[in-house]
Amino acid sequence: MFISHSSTHDDHAAQVRDLVAEGLRKRGYEVLVDVSAILPGQKWRPRIYELLRDCHAAVVLVNRKALESRWVQREVDILLWRQASGNGFHILPALVGDVAPGEISEERFGELNEMQALGSVASAEQAAQSIVHLFPVIGETPAGGAMHQWLRNISSQLSQVREGPGLDMVAEALELPQEDRDLLTVGGTAATDFLAVQMLHTHPAVRIRNLVHAVRYQMDPGSLANLVTLVLPVWVDAASARRVLPGRECTRHTVLLNVRKAGTGTHYLDRAFCMDVRRYHYLIVGIGGRFDDDDPERLLREACGRNVKRWLGMEPADPWETAVEEKDRCLYVILDSKGCDSLEQAERVVAWLHERLPWLHILLIPPGPVGAGERRSGGLADAVLVNPPFGADDEQVALRVAEELTSHVRMMR
Repeated sequence: MFISHSSTHDDHAAQVRDLVAEGLRKRGYEVLVDVSAILPGQKWRPRIYELLRDCHAAVVLVNRKALESRWVQREVDILLWRQASGNGFHILPALVGDVAPGEISEERFGELNEMQALGSVASAEQAAQSIVHLFPVIGETPAGGAMHQWLRNISSQLSQVREGPGLDMVAEALELPQEDRDLLTVGGTAATDFLAVQMLHTHPAVRIRNLVHAVRYQMDPGSLANLVTLVLPVWVDAASARRVLPGRECTRHTVLLNVRKAGTGTHYLDRAFCMDVRRYHYLIVGIGGRFDDDDPERLLREACGRNVKRWLGMEPADPWETAVEEKDRCLYVILDSKGCDSLEQAERVVAWLHERLPWLHILLIPPGPVGAGERRSGGLADAVLVNPPFGADDEQVALRVAEELTSHVRMMR
């Protein structure tokens, strides 16, 4: 159980934190809270990344200082990502002190704002008791989930790198502070695990390229290819990527992604699902170039008809109602509508697809940037609008790096 808090110089919040930790331990939980889980001499930032990776549930104590803390916001982003990835991960937001429910900012804390937060009570003892009683006496600990496995896979590939200068070059490529690099002296799995959990942070694409080039001569081609696949989407902001995930029941999800290229959509899905390809599969559909007298809406609809049926293992003449839904995997069409003349044309194609495959997830790359207040109807009436926290230049560099690294790996093999 991870407890996220900001209780420095807030005695009431610190008392609630300690009482919650004590109560949860009595119920059989291993409680992960920085004041007790970080040993003297340990660096706090990398250790917290490890705690966020390893926990199975979390309590977020939302006091006045937490609302102002960028680090608490980062913790909440990762916890919400864990929850969206499935596997029964649970988060309980609890108001502490004089914080009211309406003060949890959507901009700062995302979906935490939509959860039923436990209301604040005057006494620290009462507040802690109300939190602890919401968690049952623990039985068998659940598995670590997709995020945990993704980080383990990265660590496994890095285990080929010779200790010492090799791993230090990885840390240098990621531009980690010197005090964090000092942790690599432990060597072995602890060192590669430490580097793997840094992938929970967002790193520019050039750092990912530098990481790969730092280790390319110390790994066999197959492992290097695996590493490239696992770390390429790390340039996409995790909090932004999380929004492309559907609900826990994998119900239909439509996303308007304000980016320039469909390839960016693939990185969004890879980042969001932590590369757990058992849980998602995608297809890119677009129309490319066209003549001026072509009808782009018709061309895109026809491209969807051809390619989606082939992707689903159907024959062209098969009726749409014979398409088989996969209950345990999310199927996404990344619909590149850059060839369309308007968002309305793309809307109609989305509606056409959903009429035939009501369970299909769609990640739409719009013809041009879509504003938050722009009117949307039809197939996009309930779509989630995602505005990436990076610019067109960053996207262009990232896609260039992706092509460079995948080409390099192909040549090595």
